[in-house]
Amino acid sequence: KMTAMELPAEVGGLTGYRKILEEEHRDFVEFCSQSPALQGMPDIQKALPAALADLRSLPQDDSWIVTHAAESARFFGPAPGAGTYGETFFGAWRDVMARPCLVPLIESLKRDEQEGGSDGEQAEARVMILGSSLGYQCLFFAAMGTRCVGYDLLPESMVEVAKATSRKHGLDEVLGLSAFRLGDAWQVPLAHGSGEMSLLWLNDENFPVELRRSLLTRAASELAPGSVIVS
Repeated sequence: KMTAMELPAEVGGLTGYRKILEEEHRDFVEFCSQSPALQGMPDIQKALPAALADLRSLPQDDSWIVTHAAESARFFGPAPGAGTYGETFFGAWRDVMARPCLVPLIESLKRDEQEGGSDGEQAEARVMILGSSLGYQCLFFAAMGTRCVGYDLLPESMVEVAKATSRKHGLDEVLGLSAFRLGDAWQVPLAHGSGEMSLLWLNDENFPVELRRSLLTRAASELAPGSVIVS
């Protein structure tokens, strides 16, 4: 299981980590209860925090740890740090989303969701996450009122777990049936299909330097004007 030695000293080891999770859960419950996008949707207001709690429990689950470690070794090799698992907490995500440079884009994303696509269908998600892990960031975006699509390389320990958690909590309609996808950041098209501005979130701290450079170069040429990259 996750031990205090495996956690940064600044968070206070396992005890400090669990306290952070408790605070995150309270904050996310409050955010969901107050989000204009979720008003009149009490089941979803409860389901999103419940799904997040399930996902946050996995790094302390022996079965998931073994699956993730074995799968990471197959994909990334046995080198130390290969397939490192990291987390973006809700508070950090919220701080990023509050930055002034993101406000025009976020308002556009919300309008897009409210208006929907052609023939009453859902509009295509304009938020893309590369290195989406267990998909928890898509829960944050859903609570705000916009959907995202997340790509990860690990099918068993990441993509399929994210899909199963969405189904378990009745979130497929809110998140979108294709929210969690298997994909390689070297090959995934970055531009939104409509040519509209979009948000590209790169969980790229542990990406190879060459891949990070390639993604930023591609994004600069492929994304529509007004798009934002978070890296």
